[in-house]
Amino acid sequence: MDRKLPSLSRNVAWSYVNWITGFAAPLILIPLYVRLLGHQLYGEWLVIMSIASYLGLASLGSWQAVGNRIAEAVAGGRRDEVGRLMSTGFIAYSAIIAAILLVVFTAAPMMARRIMPAAGGHVLAAFYVFVALSALAFPMRAYSIMLRAFERVDLEQRINAVSSIFRIAAMATALLAGLKLIAVAIIQGGAMVAAGGAAYGAAVRLDPDARPRVSRWSAPLLASLVKPSIGFFGLTVASTLAFGIDNLVIGYAMSARAVTQYAVPFRLIMIVSGAFATGIAALWPTITKFHATGQTGELRRGFILLMRVAMIFGAVAGLALWFLGPGFIRIWAGAGVFPGRATFGLQIALMFIQMLLTPADAVLMATSRHYGYAALAMAEGVLNLAFSLWWVRYWGLAGVIGGTIAARLLTNGWYMPVAALGAIGMSGSEFTRAIAQPGWGSIARESA
Repeated sequence: MDRKLPSLSRNVAWSYVNWITGFAAPLILIPLYVRLLGHQLYGEWLVIMSIASYLGLASLGSWQAVGNRIAEAVAGGRRDEVGRLMSTGFIAYSAIIAAILLVVFTAAPMMARRIMPAAGGHVLAAFYVFVALSALAFPMRAYSIMLRAFERVDLEQRINAVSSIFRIAAMATALLAGLKLIAVAIIQGGAMVAAGGAAYGAAVRLDPDARPRVSRWSAPLLASLVKPSIGFFGLTVASTLAFGIDNLVIGYAMSARAVTQYAVPFRLIMIVSGAFATGIAALWPTITKFHATGQTGELRRGFILLMRVAMIFGAVAGLALWFLGPGFIRIWAGAGVFPGRATFGLQIALMFIQMLLTPADAVLMATSRHYGYAALAMAEGVLNLAFSLWWVRYWGLAGVIGGTIAARLLTNGWYMPVAALGAIGMSGSEFTRAIAQPGWGSIARESA
């Protein structure tokens, strides 16, 4: 256990380096987007990215399934399985994304007319460019997953941090030079392709068998990934509906300007919550290893600790955003971007709920105990879409975020903590006693 602490610390440290670059990116770029593109054009770009985010569904949920299998193989000393897993995954992803691209490019003109009827041809051109580059980067995502499975989150995060720095510099230069959406699409998509290529190089240095080879393709192996992938796919679809649908609903029911007004404050809130989620994400491979090797006590101690941190961090961050956020947003992004106290307060409330659920999400995902979670997440996504479309007509932006909160509380808001406690073999009463105990030292006594 002690030998793993330096690598775990390194993983967390580099995750926060990447978070800092991710924090800096919107601080620098959003004021440039809003002022140099304008509210309307920037809103159209946000809609483009929201539509393109649906390409993530092309993995059919297998990213996490492959990552968990690799982590389990490495923990069990079965390194010979890595090459077959990577080749099978990479070839499957490439075939799926090619088929989906054909559909997307065929349907794009219709989608643009429906969602953004006032948009010009340059918006559609930017969409094509961004989707094409995103598709090139998509299969390379397998290598980022492999780095995580090898507990080399530090390498993955280092690559992402460097990519973010170059993207910030290139984007700022392009915007200040007067370039518009097509240049933005090239830079954003190009950074994804570059990061994917770098992840491939790092993964192959870790294990040369990671290079994709047709001879290593395995249909039975792919079939064995179907069951866990279906659950993860459900979570991917639900996450897209829960958090990727808001901009589309607002663009459809209100305007692209309203998308900017909603998305910019929400981005600030997500950056703040990312300070907590980043550290949790770096722990996923370690959680998988503890689960695979039967270290239940470690899982319990870690879960209680993370829940305490979530409560404290969420409360402090929520209060800071409520009192300081409106003034900061006006200075940072300019006048006319703040969505009003009701919408902003609901966005903060969603952030706090998400923080409390993040430790449970990590346990369920990393241990592949995600089937019930996935089923309810699908219901949550459908409810969110229905509530948002319904309530936006009565309460505008506040109705959209209110729909997201209501859908979450009715479904996984209660289920995820219950399922996570079951995964670590802890009853609700044991958890309550451990959380209520004063002092951090009580965690070890209650969880042992």
